[in-house]
Amino acid sequence: MTVPNGVTINTPNWYQGDECRTPEGPGDDFFLWTVTSDGIIKNVGTGTGLNRATPYAFSAAGSGTPATGDPAFEDQIRTLTAKVDGSVDFASRSAKVVGTAAANSVVKVNNTLDVAVGADGKWSTTVTGLKFGDNAFTFDEYRDGAKTSTVKLNVPLTADAIPLVAVSGASRYADADGKNHYTYTITGVPKATVQHGTPGGTWYELGTIGASGTTTFTSDRGVNSGTFEFRQLVDGNASAKTSYNMSSATVALPKIEVTKVVRQKNSAGTWVYKYTVKGLAGATVENGAPSQPWGSIGTIGSTGTSTLETTSGALSGNYEFRQVLNNQSSGKTIVDMSTATEALGPVSVTKIERIETASGNSYKYTVTGAAGATVQNGSPSGAWGDVGEIGTSGTTTFTTTRGAVSGKYEFRQVLGTATSAKTTVDMGDAVVTVEAPKVTRIVRQVDESGTKYVYTIQGVADAEVQNGAPNGGWSGIGKLDGNGRGTFTTTRGATSGNYDFRQVSGSAVSAKTVVDMSTATVELSKVAITSASSYTAADGSTRYVYEVTGIPGATVENTTPIGMMFESIGMIGTDGTAVIDTDRGATSGTYNFRQTLHDAASDPTTVNMSDVVEQHELTVAATGPADEDARTVEVEGTAVPKSTVHVGQQQFTTNAKGKWTGTVKNLAAGSNDLTFTMVINDIERKSVNLTVDLSAPVVDPAGSVSFDEDVSKRATVSGTGADGATIKLFDDATDKQIGTAQVAGGTWRTTIDAIGVGSHTIRIEQTGIDGTQTAMTTADFGQAATITSPAPGKVTPGMVTVSGNGQDGAAIAVKAGGKTVNTTVQNGTFSAQIEIPGSTDPATITVEQHSKGNLRTTTTVQVTGEGAQQLVPVTITSPSTYVNGKAIEVTGTASPYATVDISTQWNTIKTVTADKDGNWSFWRGFGPDVLYTLTAKQTLTDGQTSTSPAVTLSPEGSNFNAPVAITGPSDGLYNPSSGGNRVTGTAASNATVEISSQWGAIKTVKADAMGKWEFYRGFGPDAVYKLTAKQTRVDGTSSTSAVFTLSPAASQISPVVITGPTEGYQPTGATHVTGTASSNATVVIKHQWGTAATVTANANGKWEFYRGFGPDVTYTLTAEQTRTDGTTTTSTPFTLTPKK
Repeated sequence: MTVPNGVTINTPNWYQGDECRTPEGPGDDFFLWTVTSDGIIKNVGTGTGLNRATPYAFSAAGSGTPATGDPAFEDQIRTLTAKVDGSVDFASRSAKVVGTAAANSVVKVNNTLDVAVGADGKWSTTVTGLKFGDNAFTFDEYRDGAKTSTVKLNVPLTADAIPLVAVSGASRYADADGKNHYTYTITGVPKATVQHGTPGGTWYELGTIGASGTTTFTSDRGVNSGTFEFRQLVDGNASAKTSYNMSSATVALPKIEVTKVVRQKNSAGTWVYKYTVKGLAGATVENGAPSQPWGSIGTIGSTGTSTLETTSGALSGNYEFRQVLNNQSSGKTIVDMSTATEALGPVSVTKIERIETASGNSYKYTVTGAAGATVQNGSPSGAWGDVGEIGTSGTTTFTTTRGAVSGKYEFRQVLGTATSAKTTVDMGDAVVTVEAPKVTRIVRQVDESGTKYVYTIQGVADAEVQNGAPNGGWSGIGKLDGNGRGTFTTTRGATSGNYDFRQVSGSAVSAKTVVDMSTATVELSKVAITSASSYTAADGSTRYVYEVTGIPGATVENTTPIGMMFESIGMIGTDGTAVIDTDRGATSGTYNFRQTLHDAASDPTTVNMSDVVEQHELTVAATGPADEDARTVEVEGTAVPKSTVHVGQQQFTTNAKGKWTGTVKNLAAGSNDLTFTMVINDIERKSVNLTVDLSAPVVDPAGSVSFDEDVSKRATVSGTGADGATIKLFDDATDKQIGTAQVAGGTWRTTIDAIGVGSHTIRIEQTGIDGTQTAMTTADFGQAATITSPAPGKVTPGMVTVSGNGQDGAAIAVKAGGKTVNTTVQNGTFSAQIEIPGSTDPATITVEQHSKGNLRTTTTVQVTGEGAQQLVPVTITSPSTYVNGKAIEVTGTASPYATVDISTQWNTIKTVTADKDGNWSFWRGFGPDVLYTLTAKQTLTDGQTSTSPAVTLSPEGSNFNAPVAITGPSDGLYNPSSGGNRVTGTAASNATVEISSQWGAIKTVKADAMGKWEFYRGFGPDAVYKLTAKQTRVDGTSSTSAVFTLSPAASQISPVVITGPTEGYQPTGATHVTGTASSNATVVIKHQWGTAATVTANANGKWEFYRGFGPDVTYTLTAEQTRTDGTTTTSTPFTLTPKK
């Protein structure tokens, strides 16, 4: 612009505080000018001397000096300014902008809106369409159509501009469970999301504000007293919170809704009202006429909707309703009763039962309808017939013959002149009930074949009858005839207690009939007397023996027919027979016999005693001389039939005729006095004697040797000889007496100690009868045990197989080193395994044989466990970690019996010996926080050695192989004014970590046992650091972290820097370009051909964009920032090449 006296300002942008001098010539006098707060350029002084360098200056275009304070001059040289007048209008998303410019010039906003500048150099406009965040505006000044100056202005729209919500009309109530519910009326920004919560707690969404800006919300969240907080979210941005004192909330229940009213008369002619209401679960509903007392009509169910029935109501006019819960009452709801529906609904047939009886079917219906209404039913095409009248409860069960076995049947109710619609039911759905059967007679029949039961039963025609013990299984016993009658004989029953009966008709099962079985009539069969005998007992009395057949377990009784009581004479056995020996009887006349069982008695069996009783006495006689060679005699005699005759250890049985025969054995030489005894039912009744003489020559002895299968038993020597003689046994080779025995009954037997291995001759000498008689026999005790393997000398340590020869069946005990293994000789050989530890010391293997005749033999072989072994790899199997100060078990494997030395990287820490399976272990503590490298070296008894792979043992939770990384500051920023910025990272446990920037090493630290490290340091003031961390692990290995970019925290003096991409650009697709700048600065990124992008840095000074590059070009990028105060800086060039 041109000012008086020809002075021209050559800079387009002047800001408050900027200074300039005029004229420009060195050494010339000058005037000092500055821009004031209202945009006026003023002369503030004069001086002489060299002019200072300045980007803003006046240039001389004429002569003369302007007058200081000239108003005309000051109006013409106003500079362009712009600022927000007041605050941003959030509701309209607009702001008023005011500023100064040259008088009567034009200010263009964002190159679209023209604003005229007044003669006073001031202008104003309203910018609209503001969005959350920064809103950049450009204002250009035009004079005479030429742009003379430009300023930029950021109009931020932040959450601070969102108005507070207004809370009004809060109320609360408690439901039946005591849980509170809240209602809030909220005024705020239309479509904003409302949140609420306790102070300092979590925010919970309440709902969305409607178009009017005021909405009522319901919620389960709130408090009964104290403060609750509210806020609104607009485009994800939250307003400041509004605090509401919940103590001021109204306590009130919501009004109840009456959605339906139905009325009908009951049987008494009284109107009954059914109200369908909707309210709070558990609330009590009350109603009443206006200005009349309230009365309860019921409680609302858990669904919140219920139909309540009451006589409280009216045919017309208004009626009032409310709900009451926890001593709180809602407001009243008014219902116009003339709108009620009057109806008689269809009946509900809730249960159908068909009862089958011997006289026919009847039907039982459970019907719900109107009290006093008449229920009618009928087939679909038939006539209606009355069933009965519904009682006052509204539900009644009717029994009638009106029904059908299957198909449809119809029901309705009639009350006064009203008839309901019909209800159709499927009679096939009826529950079929069969009446319990009647058991009219029970007979228990008992005979020798067992017990049977005869039942006489009445029931349903053709039904199957079943019975069973209580809690037992049911089983059919027969089917009733067409008249429902039947008599059944079965074994299913009981002598006492209850028994259950039922009948089954089709799929229907009747209830059970319980019968007391002790009431049964008992019928026992007659006892049969198959034979009778009499004999004279030893005391001279006459006894009678009866053979009877009857019921097993029954008691047999008899008596004379006249005047005598029945008395027991015996019991029938389990086979249904008995031989009874008694003193009750006679040889003539009649006797009655019967059997009794379970208090029942059979009819008597009358026996004519003279017809059946036969006299039998015990007699005995020899039928010829004794057989001297066999030492026997043949005898015969008489006795009571079925009795037995005993002599010595022998017995003979009498036949049905009372005769017996037999051979008496084992007679002794000389006179034999024999006693023969008659035994009846194991009782000795009478005895007779018989003397038999036997003469014979002296018998020579004979004998043999036998062995028991049990090898621990001694050998048995047995044989024959002369009765009464003495037998002595001698080892014929040594003449040593080894046993003695006595001949009895011509035989003898004894046992002897084992003589020794092999065959031995035994001499038998008999004395005591007539001189000495001699015989020979042989005892073979079998072979001794021998060891065939292993041979004496070295054996491979471990389980060694010991084998050899021995006596078949002998028990073998193999012993070595205090251990014993047992086996048995089979087919002349034995084999067993026993452990021989690795050692150069001799070990003795002993084999003990326990063979037949209790013979024990022993043999040995001496070996050393230093034979050749197969070398098994030695390993350390556990652990991999340890806890400081706590002992742990170290385990591993090796060759059996190997000596194992366990070492760390520094020395040997333990020597152990592997067991027979190669396992070894020991307990030890480790640490603190040391990484161990463990190895195990084994040495076998044969000199072989090997070493295990190394195993790492580290502290629990550590990782000695972890990579190194720089983890903080988490935001990648440092405070240039702080000398203590904290840098953190992770590495391998106990690793040494060197941290470097692009200019060299800056710090060396040591990671702890968990791999964490950190240090504090100053950075800056405006450098961007590329940090890396190199670790050296405790095992000497190393690794380097990824690059960590550490930038200065943004401020209005931060430089603009391009930080990436460091690896180059991707020729295909978009590349991520990053950088830093001053907070909220506008950044223009350019390359050698033009502008690449324009972005805005965030509050932390970070900026980024994505763009395509290439495909094979090297870019030189620069970034120019314009700070919010209008100052600008440019970055150093950044070379961007294609990614390799």
